[in-house]
Amino acid sequence: MASLSCPDCGVKVQPEDLICFRCGANLPHASGPDEDLLTPTISQKFIATGDPAASCPRCGTPVSDAADVVCSHKLHKRIGEFLAKNSKGRGILKSAFEHDVPVFVPAFSDSELGLDFALNQYARKKDKRPVLRFDPFEDFETFAHMMMATKKMGIFTVGGGVPRNWSQQFGVYAELMARRGYEKLPLKRYHYGVRICPEPVHWGGLSGSTYTEAVSWGKFVPREEGGQFAEVLEDATVALPLVVGAVLQRIGYLKK
Repeated sequence: MASLSCPDCGVKVQPEDLICFRCGANLPHASGPDEDLLTPTISQKFIATGDPAASCPRCGTPVSDAADVVCSHKLHKRIGEFLAKNSKGRGILKSAFEHDVPVFVPAFSDSELGLDFALNQYARKKDKRPVLRFDPFEDFETFAHMMMATKKMGIFTVGGGVPRNWSQQFGVYAELMARRGYEKLPLKRYHYGVRICPEPVHWGGLSGSTYTEAVSWGKFVPREEGGQFAEVLEDATVALPLVVGAVLQRIGYLKK
C-alpha cells in the first residue's frame, strides 16, 4: 500500500492517525477496504505471543499490551518522545520529554486530545481490537508521590478551574490518608504560591478561591507559619509575559 502523508506539511502518517503530530492538521479519513486492517496490531501480537519486548515494526518504539493503564502524563510523554525524534521545531511536550517533566491534564476528556482518544477507542471496538484503559487516578497518584518526595512545595497557577484545584487538593489527600489509617504521612501543604487570575472572589466561582481560603482547607501553610503567596488579579496574557520576562532576565537568559 502507498505511504500516506500530511496534506499540509508532507510528513508521513499512519492510516489510523486523526491529526498530524508535526503540524497539528486534521487528517482526511480514508474510506473503503484497506488491506492493513487485516494485519494484526502490535497489541494483538503481544497478547498472542506474550512477548514483553514487542515494538512497532515501522519505528521500533516499544508498544505495551493493551492491558496497560493509560493516563494523561504517560500519553503526553509518548507524544513528546515522538516529537523529539521526528520534529525539529519547538514544542511544550517535546521539551517536557527532553527534560523528564511530566505533564498532567486532570480534565483530559474535556480536550481535543481527549476527543481523539475517545475516537480511537471507538475505532478499536469497531475493528474488534483491544481497547485501552484510561485511569485518571494514576495521574493523581503519580503526582502525589512526587509531592511527598519534596521538602517544601510551591505552586505557580495561571487561571483557575480543574487544574488549579486538582493540584492543590493533594494536601487534603495526604491528610485523609493519615487520618483514616491508610498510611502514616506527614502534613503536606504548599509553602509558596503565585496565582494569576482575573476572577474576583465575589463572583463565587472556584476560580475565585483565594490562597487564604485554601489555608482553611489545609492546602497552604498560613503566613503565621512561614507561608508566602501572592495573587495577581490580571489577565494571564498581560501578566504572564511580564513574569516570564523578568525571570529570564534575572537568570541571565536575557540581557538587561
